[in-house]
Amino acid sequence: MLNRLLDSTLSSNDMIILLLAIRKAISSVEEPPVSEILKTNILSIMSQLFTQPDTHEDIRTMKLEGLWILTNLAYGSEEDI
Repeated sequence: MLNRLLDSTLSSNDMIILLLAIRKAISSVEEPPVSEILKTNILSIMSQLFTQPDTHEDIRTMKLEGLWILTNLAYGSEEDI
C-alpha cells in the first residue's frame, strides 16, 4: 500500500482511497507503522497537497485525510519522528 505513494500518476479518487487506507491503518493499531510511513514520500505529498487551493471537493477530502494522517504520525515515538 505504501509503495503506491510513489506513483505520481494516481487519480484524485485513487489518492483519496490510498490516504483513507493509510489513515485507517495507522489509527486502528496500537503501534502504528510510523517509521515505515515516514520512509515514503508522504511528507512531500502532504506539502504539495496543502499548497493547492480548495477549489474542488476531492482536494478538501485529501487535505482532511492528510491532516488526520499527520496527526497520527505526530503521535509516534521520538525515534520515529
